[in-house]
Amino acid sequence: MKALIILFITSVFFFSCKKNNTPEPVTEAIHICGYVVNPTANIGYACYWKNGVATPLTSTTAIGSDARAEDMVVYNNDVHIVGTEEQPTGLGVGRYWKNGVMQTIADGATLNSVVCNGIAVSSNGVHIAFNEITAAGKQLPKYWKDGVVTTLMLSGNVPDVSLSDIATSGNDVYILGVQKTSPVLRDAILWKNGSATIIPLANNNSASNFYIAVQNNDVYIVTNEYAPATSLSRIMYYKNNDAPVAITSTKNAVVKEITVGNNSDVYIAGFQLNANNTFEACYWKNGTKVIVSNTINLDAGLQSIFIKNTDIYACGTTLVNATPTITYWKNGTASVLNSGSLSSYPKKIIVN
Repeated sequence: MKALIILFITSVFFFSCKKNNTPEPVTEAIHICGYVVNPTANIGYACYWKNGVATPLTSTTAIGSDARAEDMVVYNNDVHIVGTEEQPTGLGVGRYWKNGVMQTIADGATLNSVVCNGIAVSSNGVHIAFNEITAAGKQLPKYWKDGVVTTLMLSGNVPDVSLSDIATSGNDVYILGVQKTSPVLRDAILWKNGSATIIPLANNNSASNFYIAVQNNDVYIVTNEYAPATSLSRIMYYKNNDAPVAITSTKNAVVKEITVGNNSDVYIAGFQLNANNTFEACYWKNGTKVIVSNTINLDAGLQSIFIKNTDIYACGTTLVNATPTITYWKNGTASVLNSGSLSSYPKKIIVN
């Protein structure tokens, strides 16, 4: 969690598109979670926006504070957000907010840090995936349900696995993670109700950026598969037990989210290198690429995508007066959430 500001800057890609500095009047509720950074004051805080109005979730004035919201669910009009807040000791603490009221998920054992990765909410409860990171750097995979914590196992042992996403369907709970098997190779792992399965990749390839969606008992998984031999990172898509499908093949691409819309249409958000060797913001609908930004020679990328009826919403960051600023798109038209002179970054968008 240390030096999150550096991590924020190196992990964000900037957008350009049709832009409107004042969000359009909305009849729906547009929810965005993420974080705001004040590099001058050395402050980073978790934040939630509803229809452009910001609600800080952690302190906006504590010098040296570092926090961000990572994932969000809106269920029965309640807003559930999960994230991580760094303490003065330098150790991360897992946070869960329901309608802005904070609860501590876990603060780790002595000298351990906690990083929350994802949240799912259903009639069966609130489910959170998080990692407890030991002083030696081992990432222990953990699962929180309504206050009860379970350690995820692999072949009878506690593995070193970085969790990335969680989803539920009925009473079933799906948790995704990535296990480091060598300095350059990683395996993709799926837990269903605590039982682990290693997802097969091509020979000597590695997995990262692992996301899941579940609809009508169908399980959709997307991941980045990296081939060290060619230095190519491509997006791979899995549905149930079908053979994996390569969404991209010739240019490096990064995946950030998968969601399923009407008629079981599958949307995958992320970014991909273009002919100018810069990243362009895009999503893939049933494997067909749609470019969101019309940027030339400027890196761009999507962080989250949401489908409501026939409308497509996405969020990312644009530069406003040289300041990274949260931007969301509705059917390709951009609206900017102005944070003044502070930098802001989104992680999730939901519309109801």
